[in-house]
Amino acid sequence: MKTRINFKKSEGQHMLINTQIIDKIISKANIKHTDTLLEIGCGTGNITTKLLEKAKKVVAYELDKRLSKELKDILKNNKTLKNKLDLREEDGLSADWPHFDKMISNIPFNISLPILLKLVQYNFHSSFILVQKEFADKLFAKPGDENFSRLTVNLKVMCKIEHILKVKKSSFIPPPKVDTCWVKIEPKTDKPNIDCVQFDNFLKVCFCRKNKTLAGNLQTPQFERFLKNTEFIKCSKKFILDSLTQLKLENIRPSKMTVNNFIEAYNFFKEKGIVFEYK
Repeated sequence: MKTRINFKKSEGQHMLINTQIIDKIISKANIKHTDTLLEIGCGTGNITTKLLEKAKKVVAYELDKRLSKELKDILKNNKTLKNKLDLREEDGLSADWPHFDKMISNIPFNISLPILLKLVQYNFHSSFILVQKEFADKLFAKPGDENFSRLTVNLKVMCKIEHILKVKKSSFIPPPKVDTCWVKIEPKTDKPNIDCVQFDNFLKVCFCRKNKTLAGNLQTPQFERFLKNTEFIKCSKKFILDSLTQLKLENIRPSKMTVNNFIEAYNFFKEKGIVFEYK
């Protein structure tokens, strides 16, 4: 790829230029001619142009107008592909995404976490995301692993995650400091009936101090703010300890809890009338 653009590493801009890798992931995605695809951070269009050849429509977000101009220039003489592209020059993280069947994205590395937390709130068929290897380790972590985190729980509650393909640093311009990999994220057919935003707010408190017990983390101002308008605020410590004893979670650290433990605890507090919303 020849370009005079200076990419911003500080903003996670690393363009995938290995066409063999791009072709492999597009083949894995099994794109149908009726699919609407979503791409966050389309950059100069290395992946986008390939997606346009397969899909009915591609909704692509790119905040950096220097990069989106390159994509426009590439497509200016190709009316067929140009008409299938809905290019949105805005922040894909803060935008309300339209309907899409699949997401296929080399997401800017610095927004991988919030993008995936946003993704689980949507209905979609499957997503193929390129992330740093150390970030992928968090996705596949198990209870007790060093990388087990709020992100791990959020994704595993709602989705099935699969490692697809390793990608070397040399496949990018500019090359990142670490290797990356493509992962496939697919919604579970038996997803629990929970509010994703409220569940994540609950997890933020659970993981607010990694090496403390769940009981310790719930006895913090972060959790008490959710009790503010309930009958439990006057005896919050007793309520929390009694609740966790009932759940048999009184001495456990969040890093050792199973995904089901988190769901059970969240549902228990919800049934007590606690709303995990920031007001």
